[in-house]
Amino acid sequence: MNIVFKEVKMNRKEIRKEAGIRFKKMREALKVSQGELSARLGVGRASYAKYERGDAFPPLDSLMVLVKTFDLSLDWLISGRGPMLYKEKEQPEKITALEDVMKDVKDLLVHMERIPLLRYKVLSFFQEFKLEYKELVESSMADV
Repeated sequence: MNIVFKEVKMNRKEIRKEAGIRFKKMREALKVSQGELSARLGVGRASYAKYERGDAFPPLDSLMVLVKTFDLSLDWLISGRGPMLYKEKEQPEKITALEDVMKDVKDLLVHMERIPLLRYKVLSFFQEFKLEYKELVESSMADV
């Protein structure tokens, strides 16, 4: 199998410059000052300013602080690929019928624990249901 790699030539200075642009864009999107961000990273403001100018690149531990604190995509910061923040990647998932029922069951259990009369009524109803619909209950348990 022949694999053809797209040739991309960039020197370190170009990479730092592009990353610097993204650092500034990220900081502005997060609405924090250079001073605030430098304090979070544990570096001086002048050092952080070098990151934005592309004169320096932060160490890995500083990058991890950004990733964990702001849910920042390291891939975006370094290469410019994908969204800036991970939460932008997430699509609201449709809640399935089962998940909907599970929420109701959890809610019911919480209330049953706090209200003894509710627990008694639910359990009484369940026992009556099992007696009245014995065949249905048994057939549903056969699948388990």
